[in-house]
Amino acid sequence: MSETVKIYCGSKFFRFVNDQLEMIRVYKVDDKKQQVRYFTAEKEKKSMSVDYLLNNYKRLAPDGMIIVS
Repeated sequence: MSETVKIYCGSKFFRFVNDQLEMIRVYKVDDKKQQVRYFTAEKEKKSMSVDYLLNNYKRLAPDGMIIVS
C-alpha cells in the first residue's frame, strides 16, 4: 500500500456521487496486487485498486473491533 493506512476486512468506506451516498464494505485485501474486493449496498462483489479506494472514499469510524487470536 502506498500510504500507512491499514485496510482491514469488514471496514466500511463511503463517498457521495451526485448527492447520492455510495457505501462499500471490504471483504478481502490483496497486498500483492494492491487491490481490495468489496460488497456494494446491493450485495454485488466488485474490486478496485487500493490507491483508488484511498483517494476517492472515506473510511467510516468503526463502533468497535473484535480481535481473536
